[in-house]
Amino acid sequence: MTFTRTLAMTTALTLATALPGTALDLTSMTDDERNGFRDEVRACLLDNPEVLMEAIGELEKRQADDQCGYCRKSYDVLQELLEKDKGVRLILREFPILSEASMLSARFAISAKSQFGEEAYAALHDALITVRGNVTTERLIRLGDDLGLDGQAIADGMNTPNVDTVLAENRALGQRSQITGIPAFVMQDCMARG
Repeated sequence: MTFTRTLAMTTALTLATALPGTALDLTSMTDDERNGFRDEVRACLLDNPEVLMEAIGELEKRQADDQCGYCRKSYDVLQELLEKDKGVRLILREFPILSEASMLSARFAISAKSQFGEEAYAALHDALITVRGNVTTERLIRLGDDLGLDGQAIADGMNTPNVDTVLAENRALGQRSQITGIPAFVMQDCMARG
């Protein structure tokens, strides 16, 4: 039996036995009932801490579906900075760590850059940072086409040795720099890790 089912059953049993039938509405619990419920949930989590990793994994999947929320938030700040200070040099590196959707987007972006150059990559990056919902190859192809690029050609180049090499180099750089989260920024000798 999975922990989630065990937790659900434990919670249901606790509520069914500890509360009168009419008090299953959590908002109508007494303080003692609410504290008992909290204690039971806490004990269950302490007995099965692996559920926390399961919950974190689910959170990461949901965030990845919406793309990296932290990257999205930093994007607007970066755009303002680039507008204000023309001396800032921004170098973007694909560093997919959240999910398969992150990897798919990174492969597509690197393929676009290798086939169509920096301007195409920049336009695609700007579009990808705002994408919400599930990322699929078909959706990426449409996005590329909408930008005036050949989305199918980009998709066809996603699994080439060149893309693999760029990802491996970026991963190695991230490991040397001890980057474990995104976004991460390097400013002269200073690094702000994600």
